[in-house]
Amino acid sequence: ARKKIALIVGRDVNYLDDQGISRAAIETLAENFVDGFLSPVLWYLTGGILAHILGLYPLTFALTLMLAFKIASTLDSMVGYRSRIYAQFGWAGAKLDDLMNLFPARLSLVFLFIGSVIGRLHPLEGLKVAVRDRLKHDSPNAAHPESFVAGALNIRLGGPTRYPDGLKNKPWLGNGSLEPGPEHIRRAEFLIRYSSWFTIFSILCILLILS
Repeated sequence: ARKKIALIVGRDVNYLDDQGISRAAIETLAENFVDGFLSPVLWYLTGGILAHILGLYPLTFALTLMLAFKIASTLDSMVGYRSRIYAQFGWAGAKLDDLMNLFPARLSLVFLFIGSVIGRLHPLEGLKVAVRDRLKHDSPNAAHPESFVAGALNIRLGGPTRYPDGLKNKPWLGNGSLEPGPEHIRRAEFLIRYSSWFTIFSILCILLILS
C-alpha cells in the first residue's frame, strides 16, 4: 500500500500507518476532484462560452484555457513546493494555480453536497465542517473539498504530515470520531464519483439551455 500511495502523494510514506495511508488517499481524492476534474472542465466551459460571445472558434479557445490551467497545475505540482530549491521558480506557478482554482474550489462544495446526498453520507456535517475549516490550509483552495469530505465521512484529515524535507504541522480538518480506513477510501471514491456525474449533468443542462 505504501508503494502505491507513494505514486500519487509527495509525503514520506515510510512513516505512514494504515490510518495515514487512508488519510493520504482520501485527501488526494478530495483535492483532485478540483485540480484534476472540476477546474479543467470549468475552464473548458468558460472558454467555450467566451468564444461564443466574442465570435471566436469555441473548441480552440476552450482547449486553450483548459491547457493553460493544466500547465499552471503541473507547475504547481512539480516545482510549486515551498522549499529553498524551488522558492523562486515555483512561486509563479503556485500562485497562478491558486488563482485559477479559486472559484472551482468553492463551487466544489455544491457538487460535493449533492454527491453526499446521493451517497447517503453526512452532507450537512460536511457543509458545517467546510464552512469552519476551509481556510485552515496553507493553500487558499485545498481545504475546501478536503474539509467537506472529512465532515461527510465523519473523519479527520490533515494533521502533522512528514515530507522528505521534514515534518509539517498541518491543521486538522473535521472533528469526526472515526479513524480513516479502507472503507472510508471506498466511500470517498463513491462521493467523488457521484459529485463528478452531477457536475457533468449540470454542465450538459447549461449547454442545452445556451444552445
